[in-house]
Amino acid sequence: MRKYKLLILILYINLIITGCSFKDIDKRFFVVSMGIDQSEKSANSYIVTLKLAVPNTEPKRGESNFIMFTQEADNISEAVGLIKSKVDKELDFSHLKVILFDKKLASADLKIPIDWPVRRRDVPMSTLVGIGSPSANATIGEKISFERAPSNALILSMDGSGTITNYITPQYLFDLERRRTELGLDPILPIIESDKSNKAGDIKNRTNSYTINQLALFEKKDSLKIKLILNPEETKLYNLIASSHTRANFHVNYPQSNFVFDINDSKCKYKFETNDKDITNINLKLTVSGSIEETIDNLKTNNIKICEEEAELFLQERIQALLEKIQNNEVDPMGLGLHYRARHLNVNNNNEWANWQKLYRSLQFNVKVDVKLKSTGLIK
Repeated sequence: MRKYKLLILILYINLIITGCSFKDIDKRFFVVSMGIDQSEKSANSYIVTLKLAVPNTEPKRGESNFIMFTQEADNISEAVGLIKSKVDKELDFSHLKVILFDKKLASADLKIPIDWPVRRRDVPMSTLVGIGSPSANATIGEKISFERAPSNALILSMDGSGTITNYITPQYLFDLERRRTELGLDPILPIIESDKSNKAGDIKNRTNSYTINQLALFEKKDSLKIKLILNPEETKLYNLIASSHTRANFHVNYPQSNFVFDINDSKCKYKFETNDKDITNINLKLTVSGSIEETIDNLKTNNIKICEEEAELFLQERIQALLEKIQNNEVDPMGLGLHYRARHLNVNNNNEWANWQKLYRSLQFNVKVDVKLKSTGLIK
């Protein structure tokens, strides 16, 4: 009798339990990448592009099935809602890997466009972010002939899991939001250019691809917009001093030697130099080790010491110029201001941040580079 009562109780509980809103996988579209462009009609309107992956039971090499939807609206939420009315399945943003913003939009203000993915609970904070050129729509819509999954080529390039290069600076949504809200650390975004031309060598049937070798530095005083764009050489130098254990190569061309040296390992650190409790200088030391990868002129084994000295001078001059250029544009992507705030906390001084901004403009950078070439690459 007791068993029957327990069974009746279980059946009764099952009747009052409500079902969940989870939809089966065959009733969902997975959004893998997203592009946000500024509308040409109005500065307050957006063109939202969603790239949806189409499941394929037998994926073949060179095939990447996807569907793209583009919608213009006054806000991003409305655009996504209108796109939902065009599909027969629920849009799932849990697999969103890339969000690209229009270069025109990034030059105006990114505060409002960034707010949507940060607030939406199903958008991963590990989503890669960048700037699409000539537009986010054109870059997202690029069909790469050698990729087997939608946007896979873009993902592998941006997160460093595929190609390894010092021209690309990975940037994630959580870090972008941190840089946007944290005093003393300014946002950065890589620029992804859609490459459809045959400029380099005019090769027939050239495969479409992406070019990622520039970095945009943002200011966030009144609006979040691009203040400075680093060229490929400056981007490579920035990545060298901003992150340790970075690989890169540089062409050193001086009267005594002309060669390309490959950096296998690097370590960069800096510290504030104080005088009577006031910061006057920032001493930056870069230690690199590597080997000579290519020689343009004849190189002898006994010239390795000269090569090290000239490589040190080469890096020192260019890093010094880059730091001063960033300083003159009043942006701080390396987080020097955050470093200052962490060591000069004064709860009774409300002008601490204003003092740092004034101090940053007058700081002097002292760059020291130590290069160790393990070999010249010569065969005896």
